[in-house]
Amino acid sequence: TRLQEAMARYRVRTGCRTLGQGRVVITDRLHAHVFCLLMGIPHCLLDNSYGKVRGCWETWTCGTDLAVWCNDEAEAFERVRTLPGMG
Repeated sequence: TRLQEAMARYRVRTGCRTLGQGRVVITDRLHAHVFCLLMGIPHCLLDNSYGKVRGCWETWTCGTDLAVWCNDEAEAFERVRTLPGMG
């Protein structure tokens, strides 16, 4: 319906605006990872509780220079300094 389309567009705009506020992103959300790739935002990627993010990373996106895989938050906060634009 038109209402559902409007809500979906609103959510995409809000997500892009939120992700675009910083120079880098640390996330465990699959959609945030995909949007960061599409928007050219460097990011650290963590898995979610059931392995969905890691599965996508290993199957489709591990070759990107825009993201690094991190095993936990501490590693992400350390490695975020190595991302493009952070040196």
